[in-house]
Amino acid sequence: LLTEGNHDLLIKAFGPDGKPVEVPARIRIPGADLSAPVRIAYPLNGVEVSGTVPIRVKVDPDLQRQKPYVTFFINKELKVLRNFPPYEYNWDTTKYVNGWHVLEAWTQSPDMAAPYKSRPVNVNVNNSGGFTQRQTIIEDLRTAEPQRAEAKPAGPPTPPPSRSIVLAPEPASSTGQPGRPARTAARPTAVGSSKPVEPSTTGRAVRTLPNPVAPSMTTAPDSLPRVAPSLVASAPVAPSVRPRPVAKVVRPTVKVQKGETLAAVSRKTGADVKEIARLNNLPEQARTQLPAGRSLIVPQVGAFDVAYDGVPIAFDVTPRFEAGIGLAPIRQVFEHTGGRLYWYGGTAQTVRAVNDTREIQLKIGDDRATVNNRSIKLERKPFIDTGRTLVPVSFFRDALDVQVQFDAATGRMSIRSK
Repeated sequence: LLTEGNHDLLIKAFGPDGKPVEVPARIRIPGADLSAPVRIAYPLNGVEVSGTVPIRVKVDPDLQRQKPYVTFFINKELKVLRNFPPYEYNWDTTKYVNGWHVLEAWTQSPDMAAPYKSRPVNVNVNNSGGFTQRQTIIEDLRTAEPQRAEAKPAGPPTPPPSRSIVLAPEPASSTGQPGRPARTAARPTAVGSSKPVEPSTTGRAVRTLPNPVAPSMTTAPDSLPRVAPSLVASAPVAPSVRPRPVAKVVRPTVKVQKGETLAAVSRKTGADVKEIARLNNLPEQARTQLPAGRSLIVPQVGAFDVAYDGVPIAFDVTPRFEAGIGLAPIRQVFEHTGGRLYWYGGTAQTVRAVNDTREIQLKIGDDRATVNNRSIKLERKPFIDTGRTLVPVSFFRDALDVQVQFDAATGRMSIRSK
């Protein structure tokens, strides 16, 4: 369980005379075999990990051309298969107990005779607070039967040791009045001697308890003390409630570009032509050019929220309708599935997205995308808006094999796993 590299050891032994003998030594933990057909490149052996850890596997280039399946194992338990690079698996260590765990990766050999196995990697999971294993069955101690004593040979019965407390009778009142107890406390008299109690059913150590001594007992006073008026509870006072300020409703606007018509604004925002004309006191002439630079009020139908399996997703570029097509940034939606995005700028202008089951590649301005080496046509070409790549929402349906449905009443686009 040591990390790779050299480690200094100090071996100490004690002889019969009690004198120590020390011997220094050095061991070397070899690193990963770079020539192995399959090996775990990250994490390294013996390191401490926490949170979500990417397990990266390197495959021999000649073997990689055959597109082999790489199998990820954690503690001998199969987790996921990969047949395309990068061979990665995001391991959520918060679902595992703190301590040492073994990582392995396998792939098949070209002759399919025996799998290639990576050298096991031991890592120490150390999350803050650790992982709590919930106990599903809780024993009800109230219904537990008491421990039965072993059978003893026949003979005269012996009474069990008594632990009860017997109080001596109260002495006569010093006033001589019958029925009134004395002001002095009654003295308890213990019966029995100090003996060990029975063994606990929970397996704890046995203790010897002395005979308990009853506390001193005094009589109640003849009358209760008077309570000061200031301490008497008054009627409850209702808390003061300050009204919350009402937020002002800000209607979205759009600035008219040169040569745009009402129909062009409708296609750009996804709003109805009649609704835009009503809000801005314009005639419903879709083909009439509008003055450039004018701000038009548009209904809030262009923007919408997105929820994946009921969990809302936060965006820095708002999803919206344009020309009747729902658009949303691909990064936030895909990262919600546990995947990663890679951007290749310059002349490539390409997005590469990888998660546990998908590898997606699309190019800005190209209406064809590749999903696991399968070509898919998009409703609209991907484009960049404020540094984010926007794609049609229908692309998530085709690429991620999910259900997509828009609720006009709530303004939410719902994405659900099948």
